[in-house]
Amino acid sequence: MRRLNDLAGVEFQAEMVEQFVQAVGVFPVGTLVELSNGTVGVVIAQNRTRRLRPQIMVLTDEDKTPLSTFRTLDLRDTLVDANGDSLFIQNGLPPGAHGLNPSEYYL
Repeated sequence: MRRLNDLAGVEFQAEMVEQFVQAVGVFPVGTLVELSNGTVGVVIAQNRTRRLRPQIMVLTDEDKTPLSTFRTLDLRDTLVDANGDSLFIQNGLPPGAHGLNPSEYYL
């Protein structure tokens, strides 16, 4: 999906890529994801205009240690991490990855 997004407006019509992403639903609400900075979170809301950049509840730090307080991160507005590196969803994770069950965090 990241590659397809990179080719939007170059090899494929950007509007068609967006329609495809909206139809497929890449990261549904409740999906565990690993971010490019190593943190893990659960998708809590979609961004209708940027499906690859949903709202995330961050559950772990970079070492996969559970956080004592969770924070919400809107990837639509947050393009870089604290180090200035590009921030994006690296991987979707199965429920139970790193000992995390999304249903325990997302209601």
